[in-house]
Amino acid sequence: MSNESPESITPHRVFEWTGIAVFGVYAVLLSDKLLSITVSPGDWGIIALAALAGYLMADAISGLVHWFADSYATETTLFVGPNFVDPFRKHHEDPEDITRHGFSETNGNNCIVSFWVLMWAYHGRDVTAGDSMDLFMLGLALFSMLGVFGTNQFHKWAHSKTVPPLVGWMQRMHLILPPVHHQIHHTWPHHTYFCITTGWLNWPLDKLRFFRIFESVLRIF
Repeated sequence: MSNESPESITPHRVFEWTGIAVFGVYAVLLSDKLLSITVSPGDWGIIALAALAGYLMADAISGLVHWFADSYATETTLFVGPNFVDPFRKHHEDPEDITRHGFSETNGNNCIVSFWVLMWAYHGRDVTAGDSMDLFMLGLALFSMLGVFGTNQFHKWAHSKTVPPLVGWMQRMHLILPPVHHQIHHTWPHHTYFCITTGWLNWPLDKLRFFRIFESVLRIF
């Protein structure tokens, strides 16, 4: 039995569903465009490399956004405050609240901020069949934004008491964010392990003290 709360119809909820729909359309269109310029077996290796790079990029983006919402911005910051920062702050007070979110509440905001990249990649870049750089750039745009799309859903599953068998296997293989790994972030004072797509970058960024150093640099300005 699902523990998700019914989604009320609000202007922002309509905006979320619109973002999800536009994201889905352009993800399909960009996938078709990528396949149309894939002309040799070697091209698939480039696409695989772009997929890996895109997945890593999504993890990095999730970490930066999560850090920003947790540590830098406030709930009153223009636009991002109520829609992005406030949910992150409340999440620390009630980590399981995300498991009660419906599909649009979980994934809508990520689609709203990311479908623009898919639109740019589809409309704004002329491509040549078999061109390695074109293949890589289109693949990077597609797979990084697919990773961004999946981030909140992976995060939600990391807090869910039960998940589908395939999701559980992906968590155990660390293909998506595992619950035990994410629990490190939920240990006070919540100043580490911000990446929540896969969490692959958490350990190296923590060892490099990346976010602490970044905060120190920002204080200078």
